[in-house]
Amino acid sequence: MLFILIAGGALACILTALWQLIVAGDLHYEVSRPGFRQGGIEAIIVVLAFAAAVQLSDRKWRLLICLGLAALYLRRHEVDAAVVVDLLYVEFILALGAFATRLCGTTPSFNIVGYLRNFTLGFLVWSACAWIASALGWGSLRDLRILSLLLLIPALYARAPPWCAFVEARVHAMSNKERFCAGLLIAWFLTLFAHSATVFSYDDVWYGLRGERVLVGEGSVFVSQGLVAAIHYFPKVYELFLLPLSGLGSSSVLAGLSILILGFLAAAAYELTRLLGVVDVRARLLCIAVVVSLPAIANTALDVKGDLFSGFLLVLAWIHASGFLATRNRDYLFWMLALLCLSTQAKLTAVPFIGVFLPAVCLLAVFRRGQIVATGPSPVAVVALALAIIVSALATARTWILAGVPTIGPDPLFNLWRTLGFDLLFPAGTMHWVMPKDWSDVGPLAVDILFRPQLTGQWGNWTGNVWLWMAALVFAHVALYANTSGNQLTHTPQQISKDDYAIRVPGLSLMVAGFAIMLFWGFNLPGANVRGGNGNYFIAGVTSALLLTFSAAWLRLRGHRLLHTAFIIALMTFCLSQAMCSFLTGDWTPGTRALDLDFTRSPRQLRHSSKSLFKEQGIFAIAQHLESLNYNARVVGCTRFSDVMGYRLPARFEDIAQVTRGRPGEADTLENFSHFLVRDRIEYLIVPITANSETDCDVGGILLAFAAKLDGNAHIPTLRDESYVLYDIRALISAEH
Repeated sequence: MLFILIAGGALACILTALWQLIVAGDLHYEVSRPGFRQGGIEAIIVVLAFAAAVQLSDRKWRLLICLGLAALYLRRHEVDAAVVVDLLYVEFILALGAFATRLCGTTPSFNIVGYLRNFTLGFLVWSACAWIASALGWGSLRDLRILSLLLLIPALYARAPPWCAFVEARVHAMSNKERFCAGLLIAWFLTLFAHSATVFSYDDVWYGLRGERVLVGEGSVFVSQGLVAAIHYFPKVYELFLLPLSGLGSSSVLAGLSILILGFLAAAAYELTRLLGVVDVRARLLCIAVVVSLPAIANTALDVKGDLFSGFLLVLAWIHASGFLATRNRDYLFWMLALLCLSTQAKLTAVPFIGVFLPAVCLLAVFRRGQIVATGPSPVAVVALALAIIVSALATARTWILAGVPTIGPDPLFNLWRTLGFDLLFPAGTMHWVMPKDWSDVGPLAVDILFRPQLTGQWGNWTGNVWLWMAALVFAHVALYANTSGNQLTHTPQQISKDDYAIRVPGLSLMVAGFAIMLFWGFNLPGANVRGGNGNYFIAGVTSALLLTFSAAWLRLRGHRLLHTAFIIALMTFCLSQAMCSFLTGDWTPGTRALDLDFTRSPRQLRHSSKSLFKEQGIFAIAQHLESLNYNARVVGCTRFSDVMGYRLPARFEDIAQVTRGRPGEADTLENFSHFLVRDRIEYLIVPITANSETDCDVGGILLAFAAKLDGNAHIPTLRDESYVLYDIRALISAEH
C-alpha cells in the first residue's frame, strides 16, 4: 500500500503539474524554442560530465578537469567573468566578517555555520560603513567602490580560508557516490549562471540592474532621485550591497550574487538536515537538490532582488533558534535576533514570518525554562546585533526622510502611519498591495498552487508539491504502522524528544506562516493576475516544509529497503521535473543560448543586448543622446516593452504608467500633469511617434496629449528617432520655476 502511494503519488504529482504547466498552460512554443531544447541537452551533458569528473581519484586532475569544464561552459554563455567577480566579492565579504570576528576577540569558526556567520557579519560591517558614509554625503557609485577597496585591506589581513577551498575540501573527503551527488549539485549552479545570461525579469530591469541610476544617481541613497514608484522607497539594504558591482554592463554579475546566496541557503539546509537527524551524506545532498531545483527558489536566484537573501537569513535564524532552545546559550539568541532584524531590511515580506517565528521560539523557551543554565553572548554576537540594528535604523530613516513614512508598505503598516499623522512626501507614490480576501477561493487556490500553477499567475515561481507528497508519506506510514511491532520493520521511529522540539518548532513556525500567508492573504499586484502571491515571497516557508517533511519521511522509511529505494527514485524524479520547470520558466525566458561554437562574446551582455534592442525598436539615437549628457537625466515616457527597453535607457527613466499608478492625481488633467513635471523637475519626455501603432500608450494618454501641445514650440528642442520623439523640456521647467 505504501509503495503504491510512493510511486503512484509521485507520478501523479509530477505528471499533473507538468501537464498543467506545458499543455494547459500553453507553453508549447517555449518548449519548442532552441534555447530550451538545445540548451537543455547541453546542460545535461555538462551536468553528467561534471559529476563524472568529480569522481576522479587524483585531486589535481579532478580540479583541473572540473575547472576546465566549468570555464568552457561559462565562457560560451559569456558569464565566466561574472562568476569570477562574484566569487571574489563574496570571498571579500567572508574575509571581512572573519576580520571583524577576530577584532571582537573571538576566533572565527570555519565550519558551515561559521562561514555563514562570517558572511552575515561581513555583510553587516560593509553595510554599516556604506550607510554611514552615504548619510555623510559619500554615497555615490564611485564612493562605495572606494569604500570596498579600503575595507579590502582588513579583509586580506584576516587571512581567512576561502569558502571555495572549504567546499572543495568537503567534496574531496566524500566517497565516490557522495562526490557524484555533489557534482550534480555544483553543475546545477553552473546551469543557473548560464541561464542568468538570457533572463531579465521586470523587477530586475525596473530597479535591480540600475541601482547606480535609481538608488544613488544623485550621489547618495539618502537623496531623492525624483522617482514615483513605491518600490524605490522600500528598504534597500541588499540593493546597496550590490552597488559596487553595478554599472558593469552585465546582468549576470548581479544575478550571480543571488545564485551564490542560494549556495549559502543550500549550506544552511544541509546543516539543518543533520540537526533533524539525517546523517547520511547522500540523503542530505538529495534533500538539498530538492530545495535548490524548486522553481520558486531556483528562479528567484536569477533575480536581482533581496527575496532569496531574506529567505536565507530566516533559515539561518532557524538554526540559531534551535541552538538557543537546546543550550540556552545567549550567543545563539543574539545571532538569531540580528538575522531576523536584517531579514526585514532585505525584504519586508519577512515581517509576517517573524511575527509567527519569534512568538513560537519565545513560548518554547518559556516552556523549557530552568532546564539548562543560560550563558552570556560572545562579543561578536553583540556586535552583530548592534550592527543589524544600526543598518536597519539607517535604512528605515532613508524611507522616512524620502517618503515621509517609516515604511511605505505593506498596507496595514502604511495605514498605521497615516493614522498616526504621517504624510506621504512628494514625489513618492504608493499602491494597494492587498485586497479583501475571497474566502470561497481558498480551497480552489490550494489545489491550483499545488497542481495548476498556471491558474495562479505565478507559474514562473511555482512552490511545488513535493513537500505535500512527502508529508502524505509520513502520515500514511504513521497510520499503517502505528500498531505494528518493530519486527516487521528494520527500523522503528523514535519518539520525539524535547531536543527534537527545539529544532522542529522554529521550522514549523516558518512553514505555517508561509502557507497561511499564501492561502489567507489577499494579494493585489497591479497589472498581474496573481492569486496566492508570488512564490519568491515564501522561500523560507517552502524550504522549511521541504526539510521537515524530508527528514520525517527519510527517518521513517530508511529501514524498509523497497520503500526506501522507491522513495529515493521518486525524489530524483521530482528533482528532474523541478529543474526542467525552472529551466523552462525562469523569469519567463526558457533555457539558455542555442548551441553554437561562439566563445568570443563580450561578458557585458546587458549593454550589448540593450544596444541591439534600441536599434531594433527605433530608439537608438535617443539612447545615444541621453548617454552623451554625462549626467543622470530624469525622464518620463512611454515605450514599447517598457519593462525591457525604457528602463534600459541611460537615464532615470520612469514609465508614465508608474506615475499614474503611484500618484493618480498628478496625471488626471493636463494642468496637474504639467504641475507634476515642474515640481519633479522632469527634464525629458519620450513619446512614441503616432504612426508607431505597436506601442500601447493608452495608459499614457495624458502624456501624448501634453506632447501634442509641445509640437511646434521653437523653445522645446526635440530629437526625432525612427519610432520615438525625445522632448527636451528643461527650458520649460526652468521658466516655470
